[in-house]
Amino acid sequence: MAYLIRDDQFWPTGSVVPGHTSWRAERAQAGGGALLEHSIHSCDVACWLFGPVVRVYATTRHVFGFDVEDVAALTIEHDSGVVGTLVTVFNGVRDREERRIEIFFERAAVEATTDFIVGAPEDSLLLKQDGSPAEQLDVDALRRSRFAADGFDPNREVFVYQYFGYAAFAAALRRGVDPTPGIADAVRAHEVVEAGYRSASTKGPVTVASLQRA
Repeated sequence: MAYLIRDDQFWPTGSVVPGHTSWRAERAQAGGGALLEHSIHSCDVACWLFGPVVRVYATTRHVFGFDVEDVAALTIEHDSGVVGTLVTVFNGVRDREERRIEIFFERAAVEATTDFIVGAPEDSLLLKQDGSPAEQLDVDALRRSRFAADGFDPNREVFVYQYFGYAAFAAALRRGVDPTPGIADAVRAHEVVEAGYRSASTKGPVTVASLQRA
């Protein structure tokens, strides 16, 4: 039926968090702020889960005064009929890197919280079905089972999520098949981002079809 994604991270720029490079705060180098540099991954996830996007309405803010946004809020309509909301934030809270997704079905709801580090303390997965109590699933057990099935060492202490993408890409090359996600998936995620920026600029909804015609 619908979903919510909240995607927030500390500002990865030196004037907010000492020790970081500052290119992400400059449009000429980064191209965009929280939405493009950070939450394009959430746009990719949304397209993967719910299918192609047809329309986006967005607004952005520049709270820290950079020429790229540190806040963006998108209403996303999918061709499947699913509607979603994405809120992305670059803030000044150090060491905060969290993505939360809530998915609403007709008679169930799923809530998942993740971090860049696989196995982070904030990781959680909750399932609520009609007529049943909320079930807090054992994320560590699920993770270890999946790791073992995919040939990874479940006892390895630290994983970042990109590792699995790299491993899948290498495996596809070895098998001689097209990797997934592929170029088309990347284009779909960028279309959502571009529609969001155009909507924020025009103060109105933007269709993905209008980008494709341009």
